[in-house]
Parts: sequence; structure tokens; C-alpha cells
Amino acid sequence: MATTSGSLSLFDNIFRPGPISTCAGPYGGPVACDVPSGGAGSWTLQVSDSFGTHTGKFNVSIQRLDVGVGCKPIAFGKSAIKGKITAPASSSCFTFSGSASDFLFARAVGITGTLGTPTLLLAAADGAEPCGYNEFGEQECPLTDSGTQTLLVYSSLETPTGSFRI
Repeated sequence: MATTSGSLSLFDNIFRPGPISTCAGPYGGPVACDVPSGGAGSWTLQVSDSFGTHTGKFNVSIQRLDVGVGCKPIAFGKSAIKGKITAPASSSCFTFSGSASDFLFARAVGITGTLGTPTLLLAAADGAEPCGYNEFGEQECPLTDSGTQTLLVYSSLETPTGSFRI
């Protein structure tokens, strides 16, 4: 989520089907919610302003971590490829095949716009986040699951956009 105008302090609350909140809190980075067994159906994302003027606009984006949607394939040992962060709160997504105990090193550098150093988040094939996220453009981490892994690149700051190489 990213505030695009006004004075908002964004607060999110995610509900699985039914009245049970799965995760909530002041926005300070990516929010990952595990889908428990029997969690199929429509989920609800509730966004509010936890303090401030309670007026303004914001962007929000979502991405599956267990099966990345709309991701570009990337392979170990290839030359750097280009990606874009096109709007506040958006991300670029990459997938690659890996095995448990493989070790990942990924580095992303902003090359145009106001992006600067992007944040990286690695998601294992089962959707777990074995390394958390890194706001310094690098991710060094052993893979914990075999299969298709998802790597998200985004800005953890409010509105930067631009292109990067990873």
C-alpha cells in the first residue's frame, strides 16, 4: 500500500472467508497472510487510516507468494534483466526453479526514475518467506523448499517508481 495524496496512516486488516481477521496492523512493509486449510473463498482486505486527517488516496496491490501470478522467469547465472515499478505500491515478480538447500543470491539496482534501491522478498514454493524481506536490494538465503520460487521486487517507500536491473 502507498499513500498517493493527503495525510493517511494506512492500517490494514485481512479477513479470510467469515468474520475472522487473519492479520492486521499498521502498514510498515509487505503483509503476508498464510491461507489456512479450508481458507478457500473470497477474502476481504479492509484499509483504514489509523490516525491523521482520514482523507486522501492510496494504491494497493496484491500478489500470491505460493504461485506467483504474471511473473517473468529468471534463471541462475544469467545476465541481469530489466524490470519496472510502474506505480506506487506496485511490484515486479520473477519466478525460478530451485531445490531445498540451494542458496540464492539476488541483487537489484534502480537505474531510472526515483526508485533508488528496491526491496526484495523471496517466497518459497510453499509460499513461506524463509528470508523475510531486504530493503537494501540484495537477498542471500538458503531455499527451504523445492519447486517454483517467487522473487518480488518493490519499493518499501511510499511513491518511488522507475526501472531496475536484477
